[in-house]
Amino acid sequence: AFVGGVGSGNTMALMAKAMYRFQMATEPGMLGLYTLPTVGFMTKFVFLPSWRRLYRRFEGTLWTWREKDSAVEFSNGGMMFVRSAGEPEGIVGGEITVGFMDEAASEAVPDQNEVFLMMVERLRQQGYGPSQVCVATTPRQTRRWIIQRWRDGIDPLTNGRLEDPENYALFMASTDDNFHTSEEYKKRLAALFGDSRRGRQERGGEFLS
Repeated sequence: AFVGGVGSGNTMALMAKAMYRFQMATEPGMLGLYTLPTVGFMTKFVFLPSWRRLYRRFEGTLWTWREKDSAVEFSNGGMMFVRSAGEPEGIVGGEITVGFMDEAASEAVPDQNEVFLMMVERLRQQGYGPSQVCVATTPRQTRRWIIQRWRDGIDPLTNGRLEDPENYALFMASTDDNFHTSEEYKKRLAALFGDSRRGRQERGGEFLS
């Protein structure tokens, strides 16, 4: 999981991971899911602008946006479907190689642990490299499942120790760590939040107790 303050680059890192995984596929047919807290507005004003900021020069060659399917189609035959984490029934069925959860701690929808588990259950597609679900988010203390699984090595379902903690690497970053984020923006957030608890969460990317 990549957990970071606003503007730390967690969404861009997730998208870079997605592009890397699909471009590494040597056979057509690789399938993946990319979830947002909600679709519609977030697809048009968050996902697509961010994706195009990274990969606009490759649009039409390496990838194409399929509006009807709400999916990125890759030139090597892979497909990454963009779906709402607030509608977990929308990802039931099918097999995937990879899943990507953007803003997995968002309070815009109920706890996304169920979506994570459903994605893991769908990791049945073979022949395209390691199966994995990647998570990126700004931290929220109320989303205990992320804290338990990635920071504390605890299974949220059993409250026991994870049997495979090595599969849950945690990367953390603050707003100030991202050199692509403007200094003006960083100063604005520093003036707004200072060293308050909100600032430690939103700027520092900290899990607060």
